Amino acid sequence: PADGTYFLTVLTEGVGPALESDEAYARWLTVEAGVAAIPCSAFYAGEAPPQNMVRFCFCKQDDVLDAAVARLAAKLG
Repeated sequence: PADGTYFLTVLTEGVGPALESDEAYARWLTVEAGVAAIPCSAFYAGEAPPQNMVRFCFCKQDDVLDAAVARLAAKLG
């Protein structure tokens, strides 16, 4: 357990298009919404990684986060 973090991990299922992997979903978010996400599978080695989670970093200024939220809301509804 962590006492604090600058990351938020979210499930991708049912939010946006159904894609084959978390890597494809993160790439889609970056290209289509202009918001970068980290595929959680990037943190796994030697085991079956999850394919339905991405991670967002939120150690940004409020105006940057507000703009990202607006772009996500416009793209994902």
